[in-house]
Amino acid sequence: MARTKQLRQEENRLADLMNIGVLTTRF
Repeated sequence: MARTKQLRQEENRLADLMNIGVLTTRF
């Protein structure tokens, strides 16, 4: 369970980075 939770956090972090990149490139 903990391992999957850690994976979830890593995926969320990657998604946040991608969203920030899209926003920065858009502006």
